[in-house]
Amino acid sequence: MTALIIRSELKFWFDDETRWYADKARVTALVDAFLDAPLGRRIRHAGVFGKERPVKDAAAIRKAIVTGKATSYAMLDAKAQHEATTFITLDLEPDAFSASMLLQGKALASVAATLFVDLETIARKLATRTRDLGGLGLGFAHPMSDSGFAYPRPRPPVTHRRYEVSSVLDFVDKRFHESEHERARPEDATRLATTATPKRVARTDRDGLLSMRWIDGCDDERALAVASGHHEMWIASAIACDPDEEWNEHGDQLVEPHSRSRRAPFTFFDPEEKVGYKAIVVDAKGKPDPEIWKEMTAALASRGKSVEAIRLVAPVRKSAIAIADRARKAGFDAVVYPDDDDQLWNPTPEGWWIEDEA
Repeated sequence: MTALIIRSELKFWFDDETRWYADKARVTALVDAFLDAPLGRRIRHAGVFGKERPVKDAAAIRKAIVTGKATSYAMLDAKAQHEATTFITLDLEPDAFSASMLLQGKALASVAATLFVDLETIARKLATRTRDLGGLGLGFAHPMSDSGFAYPRPRPPVTHRRYEVSSVLDFVDKRFHESEHERARPEDATRLATTATPKRVARTDRDGLLSMRWIDGCDDERALAVASGHHEMWIASAIACDPDEEWNEHGDQLVEPHSRSRRAPFTFFDPEEKVGYKAIVVDAKGKPDPEIWKEMTAALASRGKSVEAIRLVAPVRKSAIAIADRARKAGFDAVVYPDDDDQLWNPTPEGWWIEDEA
C-alpha cells in the first residue's frame, strides 16, 4: 500500500481589500485554530514561507507568523518542506485568506483516528474569525499519495476542475455563495447543499456553513477509500462533472487496439498488445455461438507467447454483458462490442468499483 497523504484546502474570499491582517488578535486566533488541534502539537518550525525558523512553543509560533504583514507563512515539523510530515501554509492577502495542509507519515498516524473531525473544527474556527470579512468559498480534505490513491470509482469515473471528487470532508458556505461576490457559485452551492448524502455522512449546518464529513478519520485506509468512492458517486449526481474520456455514458471503458492485422483464427489481431479479437454471435437467450466458442476456447488452451490475451467481440452491448461472466471464467480477457463508429467498448471492465461496495 502506498504512503497515505491527506491534503486540505480552505479558501476564504473577502468583500473588500483591507488591512485585516494587521489585526494581530484576529491573526492570532487563526493560528491558534491549528495550534489547539492535535495536529498542531508537532510544529517545530514557523515563519514567512521559505524562511521558517525553529520555534520552541506556541508563543514562538505566534510571534513568527503574527507580523501584521500580508504574505505567505508556513508551519511545519521539520527544517524543510520535503522533510516535513506536517506542512501548513497560511496565505494572508488584502482580499483573501487561505489555509492549506499536507499530513503524512508519523504526523498523520498520530492524529488519524479523528483527523476529519479535527479539520472540521479548525475550519469552523477560521470561518468564525473571518465571517465579518467574507466567507469560505471553497473547502475540502481528501486522501492522496505520490503514486495515486486507489479507491473504488463509480462508472464512469469523473473529474472536476474546481472540486476534489475524492474528498471526504466538504464545506458549503451558503451565505457566501448567496452573496454578490464574483467567486460565489450559487448554483453549485445549492445543488451540493440539497443533494441527499448517505446516512453515514455527518452533516452540520451552523451559521450558514454546511459541513459534510464522510468519515471521521483515516486510520482504516480501506474504509477511507470507500468513503472517497461514495463521495465521487455523490458529487457526480449533484453537479456537472467531466467523465473520463476513456468511458462512455453507460460506464463502459474504451478499448483501442493499436492496429488490426489478419491472423487466424481471429477476426483481427493487435500485434503490439498481442491480443486476438474474435467476433461472436449471441442468441436471444444470451448463449454464444457454440462453434466459435469451442474454437476460441481451444485457441486459449493452445496459444503461445505471441498471444497474450483473447477478447470476444459481441454484436451489441446487451450481448456482451450476457456472456461476460462466462467468458471471464473461461479465461477470455474481455467481451467487447462496437458502437456506430466501430469503436470498441468493454461493458464489464475489471477494477475496483463503488457499485460493488456496500
